[in-house]
Amino acid sequence: MQCCYLATDYWPRWKSLRTLQRRLRHLMDLAGAASRMRLGGYAARAGWV
Repeated sequence: MQCCYLATDYWPRWKSLRTLQRRLRHLMDLAGAASRMRLGGYAARAGWV
């Protein structure tokens, strides 16, 4: 069983990896997060998910 999942595991195959990276970086900048883990915590507190 895999303990961690990459964002790419849930990204449509027809979209480029670079697009995913740009979108994640934009969200991380909005949240002031230094990592995807911190972005997830921010998203949960902010009601994004």
